[in-house]
Amino acid sequence: MTDVSEVEWHIVWDIFREFVLPHSGTLILNVVLFGVLGVVVSIIYAVILYKKGVFRRKPKYYNWSVKLYYPLLIGGIIFFFGQVGFVRGVYKIIDNEKDVVVTGIYNASLQAVFESEESKDAFVTALQGAARSTTDGSTILMERLKETTTHLHTGVSLVDKGKDKVAGYFLEKYKDDIFKAALYGAINYTKLKDYKTSDEPMSYEDFSKAMDLLLEIGYQDIEEAVKNELIAWISSVLKAQYRTFLIPIILFLILLMAFPLLEFLVYKKWVEPSYDAKVAAKVEV
Repeated sequence: MTDVSEVEWHIVWDIFREFVLPHSGTLILNVVLFGVLGVVVSIIYAVILYKKGVFRRKPKYYNWSVKLYYPLLIGGIIFFFGQVGFVRGVYKIIDNEKDVVVTGIYNASLQAVFESEESKDAFVTALQGAARSTTDGSTILMERLKETTTHLHTGVSLVDKGKDKVAGYFLEKYKDDIFKAALYGAINYTKLKDYKTSDEPMSYEDFSKAMDLLLEIGYQDIEEAVKNELIAWISSVLKAQYRTFLIPIILFLILLMAFPLLEFLVYKKWVEPSYDAKVAAKVEV
């Protein structure tokens, strides 16, 4: 499968402009909710650290300076929780709008394939021919089918609009995955076999049976099955991008919350014993 862990900022802006801004209420709601949660968590965390004596130091200047942890922790935790709310809000909006993206992808690539019984039969027949040319029932067959379906791209041009740019981006970057998902959506509709992943090998015999059944099914039914498979595929891509944005934010949040504890351990291990030794030496003198 294509790597979906990389963030491409130009398409992020197109998505934000065309999908997020019109649904800014959802975005604001998520930011506010997570911001409030950040306030609660930061206050509770600060109180716990205070009761555990993490913010108490023996030298006066040190004792006063360590109190800066209060605004830093509270402000930092609220900020990072707000970032989580922002990313989640964007993800929810795009996930709710994935049908629009799928429609754009379908119209730009597969619509001509399933627009009539004749075009459907021609498509299925072409796949049968690809299967007959590779009959060893292994991964080689699936690679050949992926190559065949990829080259069946219709070349329908996209209108120069933001939503179509997003669909065009997915079509260009994930072309092989899209056609493979479309093929499996059609095959799964035959109920011949429940394939859990798009990379599972299929024998020639199984594939041939599926193609024979597809010839008997109406093109509109296949079209719906393909769209459903594409929606599931888009959801997996969005989740991967969501995790890509979210993981660094969570890591920085954990680091922020852990820093006072780490500094306190350093203080208890080296600074406080050294300070006590100096005080004891002065008393003896």
